Amino acid sequence: MKVQESRNEISPYEQALASILALSERMLALAQEADWISLIELEDQRQVLMERLSALNQTAGNSDDQQMELIRGRLQAILDLNTRIIDLGHQACQDLSQKIRKITGGRQVRQAYLSNTG
Repeated sequence: MKVQESRNEISPYEQALASILALSERMLALAQEADWISLIELEDQRQVLMERLSALNQTAGNSDDQQMELIRGRLQAILDLNTRIIDLGHQACQDLSQKIRKITGGRQVRQAYLSNTG
């Protein structure tokens, strides 16, 4: 895969990879803020870039070891960010489930109280 055309020029592949990494970082920040709607919107944008990256990968030539190491590092960073985003999503789901159980339990207690006092 050809990553860099010249020393000063960034290839479309590398640009797409950098954009995906930046979006992933923004998605993590949104997950930390529990802004799930904005996160989903960014996920849609990131998916488009991932498809572009895949197409670029198929047409790219070979790259040197240093470029491959850079690519590996960025891909690993994206995967790590994804793992953290998913973990935050799971935690938010668990928190929401607990809140729902509390509400449901409160309703059951209230109904039991009303049926015994009325």
